[in-house]
Amino acid sequence: MPEYIIPADLNEVQKDGSACVACDGRDGPMIPVGRVDGTQVFAHDGCAFGISTAARPLA
Repeated sequence: MPEYIIPADLNEVQKDGSACVACDGRDGPMIPVGRVDGTQVFAHDGCAFGISTAARPLA
């Protein structure tokens, strides 16, 4: 699980908000965890635990 969201590490589906930024899963409920290139990105509740969006600004 990533500690930070690094835009360069995300695939297009993760960047467009359709997949979890941590596990790339596309099913199940997700919560917003930040923005990448102006688009809100999401992670599953269990995956979001530990992702810090405040410590490193997103692109």
